[in-house]
Formats: sequence, C-alpha cells, structure tokens
Amino acid sequence: MAIVKFYPKGGMKPLFALKLVDTFNKIIQELGIEKAEEIIKIALNINKNRIIDIREVEDSNGDISFIVILYDFISKYKRPKTSIPQTEEGFFDFNIYQLDFNRTIDIEKIIKDQKKYLIK
Repeated sequence: MAIVKFYPKGGMKPLFALKLVDTFNKIIQELGIEKAEEIIKIALNINKNRIIDIREVEDSNGDISFIVILYDFISKYKRPKTSIPQTEEGFFDFNIYQLDFNRTIDIEKIIKDQKKYLIK
C-alpha cells in the first residue's frame, strides 16, 4: 500500500511574513536563497519542513531588504506551488511583522498562538 500526499490546488496562501534584519540580508546575498533558508529556519525556530519564501522587497523609503513569507503547509517531500496575494496597487495582501531580533524568536510558537485567535 502506498501513501498518497495531496497538495493544495492553485497554490498556498501565506500566514504572514517577517522583515529580516540586515544581518540576514547579508547572509542571503552571500550564500544564496537556498542555503540562507536553512540558516533562517534554524535561527528563527521554523519547522524544517515548513514551506517558506524569501523575497527581496523595497519599502516606502526606497530601502531594499528581504522578507520571509511563511505558509501554513508542512511537507518534507515536494515543494508545492506558492502564491503571493497582492492588492490592486501591488502591495502584499498579508501581514508583515518586524520582530525584535535581540530576543529569542520562536516562529512555530507564534504560528500556534496566532491560530488560537483566528476566526474559523
């Protein structure tokens, strides 16, 4: 008997995103997205099988930085198609948080706590 894994049709929607500090920006530029993704998952306590996207963005001041988009999907097999919702003006249509990187960050705990308060 085989195990069949289904993936969301039409892409996944993001839970939220995090604006990264300059240190992570330099890591991404030096190591590339794929290797930096591993480091970010370890540093921010993100499940190693959680689907994330790292995107370069420009803020309203014209400064370039990176955000990590977190999805409510965990898979150790295949990376499903992701979608990044935008408004008509071209802005992201999900929350982007800026956390205090001087403290210990546990993204999986934040996701768990956030789900408690969502209306179903």
